[in-house]
Amino acid sequence: MNLLFLTADGIFTGLKPCGTFWSLIFILILLILCLIIAKDIKHKHTDDTVRVLGNSYYAIYGINFRKHTYHIIKGSDYIKKRLPVYGKYEDLLDVMSEIIEKNAYKEFADNFSIENINRLVSEKIKDFGGEFLRLFDNEYKWVTVRVLYDETLPSDEAILCFREVDSERRWQLKQLKLLKDSLASSKRSEETKQAFFSNMSHELRTPLNAIIGLSELAKKNLDDKERLTDYIDKIKLSSSQMLAMINDILEMSRLEQGKVVLDNKQFSLVKCIKKCTDIFTSQAELEGKFFSVDINAKAEYVFGDSYRISQLVNNLLSNAFKFTPEGGNIHAGLKTWADNNTIYCRLTISDTGIGMSKEFLEHIFEPYARETRFASRSINGTGLGMSIVHSLVTQMGGQINVESTLGKGTTFTVTLPFASAGEKETPVQPVTKEAYSLNGIRILLAEDNEINMEIAAEILSEYGAEVVQAWNGKEAVEKFTASPDYYFDFILMDMQMPVMDGCTAAKAIRQSGKADAADITIIAVSANAFSADIAAAAGAGMNAHISKPIDFSELYRILNKYAK
Repeated sequence: MNLLFLTADGIFTGLKPCGTFWSLIFILILLILCLIIAKDIKHKHTDDTVRVLGNSYYAIYGINFRKHTYHIIKGSDYIKKRLPVYGKYEDLLDVMSEIIEKNAYKEFADNFSIENINRLVSEKIKDFGGEFLRLFDNEYKWVTVRVLYDETLPSDEAILCFREVDSERRWQLKQLKLLKDSLASSKRSEETKQAFFSNMSHELRTPLNAIIGLSELAKKNLDDKERLTDYIDKIKLSSSQMLAMINDILEMSRLEQGKVVLDNKQFSLVKCIKKCTDIFTSQAELEGKFFSVDINAKAEYVFGDSYRISQLVNNLLSNAFKFTPEGGNIHAGLKTWADNNTIYCRLTISDTGIGMSKEFLEHIFEPYARETRFASRSINGTGLGMSIVHSLVTQMGGQINVESTLGKGTTFTVTLPFASAGEKETPVQPVTKEAYSLNGIRILLAEDNEINMEIAAEILSEYGAEVVQAWNGKEAVEKFTASPDYYFDFILMDMQMPVMDGCTAAKAIRQSGKADAADITIIAVSANAFSADIAAAAGAGMNAHISKPIDFSELYRILNKYAK
């Protein structure tokens, strides 16, 4: 028994080195199996990723922008029938030209050329694309295309992928129509108010740009009196246009009615158009663009709303300048003809700018419509300009037509009817110092802004008034209470001032106990001109309200009304 044990023990002892060897072999095989399984899992994960992308994109291509080649990762049936899996990128573009909508193809080919893909990669633009119409079985549908680049890809490769978004696009168009219908039918909705304020913001840019540009030109020509006078006149015109638009914001009832009220008066159509185009002549000089004007008017004087005509022309010219590059041409033409007592005006605004596609022209007058094809980022903002123009033309009983070609330019033609106002303009009596005399009037002027104080004090003094200045509400109260009874005839009170605001100051004056505290005429002069601000001024004991910038004729009317 001991012998057998020893023999067995010797046998097992001799097998230990051999067992260790086979154990190592087993572990090695196990590691190899694990690596293979991990690799399969990774490939499966990659395949799953491609499959997920494939569910969203009907076509995915790898583009080698160094070798100018493609390979099909996932292709549409149309492409796979005509091209091999690997080939020249130029051949891929040629086949795509057969199914991409013709007006969009040239732009597509430019934006997704090998040269442009190279540029996008060099500038590290990782996602670039846009939308276009593509033919599917004799039916055009909306498609989005993206060029994707990432550092994890080979250094000479990018991904080109296509996704059909027709239902999404049509849903967007449907929502746009619903929004348009809502804006048209709603009288008190928040959306309508927002559209109105966006409208005003858009409209204010043109005269503001003119004021800034003309101010720069005036500084450069201080020694040329004639040119300086011309610039100042144009600045005044642009300022008046801005003021008129700001005043529109205050008339909220017109917004709720969904329309503006036309102020039809006799005016010179020729002078109105020339004043508008003169402003853009200066802009053309600053921007390096060529601007020409052709006026052929047999009838000059008409009855109409000259401000709305200016608004319309400014809007059309503003867009023409905005979308025309340096060195481009913009032309404005006016022609009139008579038919009995009606004067017809044909206004033409044309440019050699970027133009518009035929598809977009069908929607150009819709609120918020904006054409975007290919860009590295989405374009934010609204497209209200043409909707504004269309609304104005319609209210004036006119018609507007537009012709445009991508890359060549756009032409707008507006035809408007006017009642004839004869051959001469009714003279307007100019405002003179004698007409508005303030001799013997003493005014306490409360204003915290130095420029506004200087302007108001100088104008009032020019017409004969004696002006005492107060730089905040507290100082105004102190100067009033320290003065003899009935020393001041009027108090012009700004509403927003440091230390003490205008409303608080007015209440303090009324409660001061002076003999003239209840009788002194206090007029609110403020940029705050909404109905709530006017009510606040009245509640503080002020007699009247006038908004900035001050219309002196209106101020004189108020002063005359309350003169003792």
